[in-house]
Amino acid sequence: MATAARSRGAFDRRFREACDLYNYSLGLAFTERKGHHGVVRLQDGPRRLPVGEIELKLNLTKFRPRAWRTSTKSCLADRFRVRGFSVRTRVPGVGTPLLCVKHLNAEVGARPGTPATAFLRGPLPVRTHCGQPPLCVELFPAFDEAR
Repeated sequence: MATAARSRGAFDRRFREACDLYNYSLGLAFTERKGHHGVVRLQDGPRRLPVGEIELKLNLTKFRPRAWRTSTKSCLADRFRVRGFSVRTRVPGVGTPLLCVKHLNAEVGARPGTPATAFLRGPLPVRTHCGQPPLCVELFPAFDEAR
């Protein structure tokens, strides 16, 4: 029985639901509480949880530093308002989808953005990690940069 449960893999509906719940929860954990615009605060430092406090460390080694430095804010991709496109492409995966938004480009009247994915790496469950060394928040580019 245990072997059959392990062989279901990524096609198991429960696995996909768990990934979706993780992605949504992680995005909410980073969201600023000031509004409903999905602006996230990704930075080193402590974060309060219902079960205590954890320390976070931001890891940008897989992300282009220039894209991060030139961004004015980061938003949850699911809450970012997009106009002018009739189709939205979504790819399943693990990690919360973000959009690093830059200053308004007056020439085209739009704010260019860089898509990214944030992933929290550390031991589970998180409640056992309160007061321990920092958990790592890794930022990954949404597109393969080798292309």
